[in-house]
Amino acid sequence: MRRRGALAASILAVLSLAIFLPGCDRPEAPVPGQPPTTMSPGARRIEAMKFPPLKLSIPKVGRDVERLELEGGLVLYLMED
Repeated sequence: MRRRGALAASILAVLSLAIFLPGCDRPEAPVPGQPPTTMSPGARRIEAMKFPPLKLSIPKVGRDVERLELEGGLVLYLMED
């Protein structure tokens, strides 16, 4: 009986390795700021695109946004369109 359990454990270990090891052979993640070594055609097209910098404006509570607190403690921030 013990031998059967050991055999089952060995088979399970081998099957687990067969399933999970192929995923370990992946190339390293690209380094931020450096282009990856291989790119798909779509990725090359996206990398070639140029966009203007984003202009982010955060509204000020009290001036641009109204803050309301409901009886249950829920806080609402209201801003006109």
